[in-house]
Amino acid sequence: MTAALQKAIAGLYEAFSSEPNPSAIDGCRCNVCISDENVSVLISKTLRTLTPDELAHYAESVFLTIGSEDDFKYFLPRILEILATEDGWWPSPEVVGRAIANVGWNHFTAAQQNSLHLFFNEALANLICDELDGWEIDKWVCGIGRSMPDLQPYLNLIEKNPPALIAFYERNSEALNKGYLGNCFWKNEDPNEKPLLDWFQSDRIKNLINVTYGLK
Repeated sequence: MTAALQKAIAGLYEAFSSEPNPSAIDGCRCNVCISDENVSVLISKTLRTLTPDELAHYAESVFLTIGSEDDFKYFLPRILEILATEDGWWPSPEVVGRAIANVGWNHFTAAQQNSLHLFFNEALANLICDELDGWEIDKWVCGIGRSMPDLQPYLNLIEKNPPALIAFYERNSEALNKGYLGNCFWKNEDPNEKPLLDWFQSDRIKNLINVTYGLK
């Protein structure tokens, strides 16, 4: 993990520090959604000490069968930290992105918005730097696209890294030939889905891909 990503994570905790620790979490109580024991752990432990296993059920079910905007905003810095540092953690970036979108961008303060943008920027940059896995890049782009109002700044990072662009393109190429994106988490109502399709289909990106393949 880069120093810049570490700083961005610290910025999340600072920006969301005014969100109160919930005294309860409403919703379904079952082993699939969340148990009373799990809720007790979430509301009694300090935020930074919550483990990936302890937050997993909450993070995948929030706004579906459990949770509220208030408790989600309290847990969000730790959820995002785990997402960026624990390989293979479920829920995936796409699922967390859906939850962020459910809050509504205008319900975050300006400081929280800035911290989310910086975090996603550094998380994607860290991923591109560490490994050019088209599946992982695709997961994060979809998650960012589902949560943030403007995907373009993050696509700019990919454009500047030809191997990353090719990895991302190859993950989607078969679907793009049929007019859609390869990640099944994209929904027709996601506002960044069409801009991403347009980006892939733009002459600028097509030319960059052709150059990287040695076709120009």
